[in-house]
Amino acid sequence: MLLPMSLAQPKRGMVVCRRLYDRVGCRCVLGYAIGALLYDSLGHWLITLYGLTDKVETFRASYANGAR
Repeated sequence: MLLPMSLAQPKRGMVVCRRLYDRVGCRCVLGYAIGALLYDSLGHWLITLYGLTDKVETFRASYANGAR
């Protein structure tokens, strides 16, 4: 979607690209912060809320065994 918008209005292409980059970057930083700093409180609550406790434990077990 970004390419056709940039080709239609080349002057606005960088603005659209910059906004997309800011949004993706912000979500990545927020996700990392929840995982690294707030896992014991907010992260655990989110995992329980979405019912992903079993999948997280399976991932932890496979990661501990070296299977990636």
